[in-house]
Amino acid sequence: GTTAHHAIDLGRIVRLGGAALPPRTTFTVTDRVAGSVPVPPPLDKAFTNERPILACQPAPDCALHYGLVRVNGPLLGPVEPAPDLAGLVASMKDVYPSASTVTIFVHGFNNNFEGPVRMTAGAAASVDTAAVPLAYSWPSKNKTLRYIDDETNNGWASQHFRDFLVALLQRSDGPATVNIIAHSMGNRVVVAALDYLAHAKPALHGRVGQVVFAAPDVDATTFWEAVPGIATAVQGLTLYSSTHDKALQLSRELHGHCRAGLTGCNDALALPPNVNAVDASFFRCDFLGHGYWASSTTMLADITTVMRNGTMSPTSPPRANLAPSGGPGRFRFVSGAADDRPCASEPST
Repeated sequence: GTTAHHAIDLGRIVRLGGAALPPRTTFTVTDRVAGSVPVPPPLDKAFTNERPILACQPAPDCALHYGLVRVNGPLLGPVEPAPDLAGLVASMKDVYPSASTVTIFVHGFNNNFEGPVRMTAGAAASVDTAAVPLAYSWPSKNKTLRYIDDETNNGWASQHFRDFLVALLQRSDGPATVNIIAHSMGNRVVVAALDYLAHAKPALHGRVGQVVFAAPDVDATTFWEAVPGIATAVQGLTLYSSTHDKALQLSRELHGHCRAGLTGCNDALALPPNVNAVDASFFRCDFLGHGYWASSTTMLADITTVMRNGTMSPTSPPRANLAPSGGPGRFRFVSGAADDRPCASEPST
């Protein structure tokens, strides 16, 4: 019965850093409701922002839609459906016959189906050009004022993503390694799935390679309590956080607790050897300071190095553009590439 008003300083509006990335053929998995259009459906009409009402079994094939989006010149074509997970894996081998790794991107709040697929085909696919890019799209409502709806749908989708990941890893014809990039609220389904993997699926430990938590809109205490267990099940974890993230600052106000993607939350905790926490406050890129991971050419290059070489050990020298920050495994960006100046929010030091 009351109205709360929040003043948000949007800061300066800048263009996105770097040049446009050429898209790569991308695979899709979603638990959204399919659009009512002919097959193959165009990308922007393939799936709605709704979730199905009736539960179904067996999981995950019953709840999920699988597909393939090919590159058509500089554009992405329509969604070509795959009948099930077996069909999806067969298509992966057909399109990328030499690939042994899949890179999964999980989007955050306020997205439709099309946007994350394009993000996967561009930014997420660019960090490992030898891997199969795959977009996992949960039914975000794609409206700024439907945040609570998105939280509900995100929680509903968590088991579907978990079951999909486990089923993919258990296939004898599946990828040898799965890397994951999650942004914002998408980190919630990833943290839940990896926590389950750590405690319930010891035979699959090590099959998940590098996991990138980009600006996670996850309760900070929940996140850091889960990290030690998750670290035993994957090859490496990298958290990118920022002090300039206005979206997560508002989320902290709404929830009453700090978010894992805000620098300064639980920064005194000791990190497992294969976990890095990187302060990316050097970059903003967008007026909310929330999408820096995909807009900064410096950050994409850093994620590429993570995918190629893994996390930095507590005693190893920092990667390019990074400096130590506050303890073993903790680093911060202090410089950026020349074409990344529009993303820089702080002067180089």
